[in-house]
Amino acid sequence: MIRSRELGLFNAYSLALVVILTACFWGTFFLLQLLGVRDLTQNLEPYIAYNLISIGGLMLQLYDTDSSRVNLLALDPLHNVQISIRQVLHVAGALTLMLVMTKDLVISRLYLLLYLPILGGFLLAANATIPRLLSRIFFTGNNQIPTLLVGRLARVGRMRRWLRRMESYGIHVVGLLAEDGNGRTKTIQRIPIVGQVEDLPDILAKIRIETVVLLDVPKEQAILDQIIAATDRAGVRMVVRNNLSEVFRHSLQFYRQFGMDFIALREEPLQDPLNRILKRLLDIALALLAVIFLLPPLILIVWLAHRAQSPGPLFFRQTRAGIQNRRFEIIKFRSMHAENPNAAQQATRDDQRVFTFGRLFRKCSIDEIPQFLNVLRGEMSIVGPRPHMLEHNQQFAKVLAHYHVRTFVKPGVTGLAQVRGFRGEACSEDAIVKRVECDVEYIERWSILLDLLIIVKTAGEVLRPPKSAY
Repeated sequence: MIRSRELGLFNAYSLALVVILTACFWGTFFLLQLLGVRDLTQNLEPYIAYNLISIGGLMLQLYDTDSSRVNLLALDPLHNVQISIRQVLHVAGALTLMLVMTKDLVISRLYLLLYLPILGGFLLAANATIPRLLSRIFFTGNNQIPTLLVGRLARVGRMRRWLRRMESYGIHVVGLLAEDGNGRTKTIQRIPIVGQVEDLPDILAKIRIETVVLLDVPKEQAILDQIIAATDRAGVRMVVRNNLSEVFRHSLQFYRQFGMDFIALREEPLQDPLNRILKRLLDIALALLAVIFLLPPLILIVWLAHRAQSPGPLFFRQTRAGIQNRRFEIIKFRSMHAENPNAAQQATRDDQRVFTFGRLFRKCSIDEIPQFLNVLRGEMSIVGPRPHMLEHNQQFAKVLAHYHVRTFVKPGVTGLAQVRGFRGEACSEDAIVKRVECDVEYIERWSILLDLLIIVKTAGEVLRPPKSAY
């Protein structure tokens, strides 16, 4: 999760530099045109090629192994100058190689001599400002992650540098559970000591925490198991400063930051802010199409069906649990009779509460279409774990300890579990387990291609509903 934020910031910074380079390239081009030094528009194609070559040279420097590990948010002026010079040299090297290989006599040498210093100046300013600007855009306000430290007091002192840098990535430390606390020490490194390790379940219930950082692995396996169970039950992420995968008996993600080793129980691609933006753009585009073209005629059809068979409200509204178990009101077309004495009961096959046309709406997923309004409001996504009733969340969490892990992302109108056939009533423990396994797999494997595949499969199931749809 933390690593995804770091990579996301670096990718956004790289994209910004590409935009700046392109602006400098064509800005120099039009500057020479305005000054009337030389008419360059007669041979435009070579300049387009050189623009792409410039981008290639910059990308080579940016994604060099050593360069990508630079802490962008802690650049001193000297280091900033060094990086900017290396970036210009990579661009100049790529352009020179192109000139030598093609023996090009078309492109203006005056243009190149003017372009490279201009680029250097803008890169110097960009390297000094853009990483911090992006940090404030991506990782402040609601994007901050309330974080709880768990471990020995001595570990906190050793992690001072890391903790300070993580503030720029939105990691807000709210307290420490001290493994060796004596009750007399109230703070360490300005971090309040809020209890001991055994207090973790109570602290997670009282304080809004989204991430727990385990500073070291407890010596007793039972204590470690209790910590993992507590974070999973609360739907809280956990990262560990260690590399002991055999102790966890769990598949792990390993990464290194600022000289320290960490373990995350799960990879989360959607912690990358660029991935979140890409997913949100897809959500908005598809939801707008559905709301503009599908919702109006369906409102008329459903309204007529209600008047004929089950008069009452057009929409069914119910409180559901969203991302990080934040509550929201889901909107659906009503498919059951308005007088429903047990709205919390799962719909079953041949459920008498569902009127005749309502069965058709549910089978063809017509009742789900108003949820695109939830998508536009930012409460849901097109693809994600399905949001269950609050009562069902409590029941399912008792069956599966890590059930709330599925709340790491926004709930979806459709999801990986649904296109794999796990839809309808969850009538057994095995059905719950399989759905949650699909949800966790989706969280760990997310890509925009996976979203598109799920959307296409869902569209196919709407046209040809499976037997599990009722």
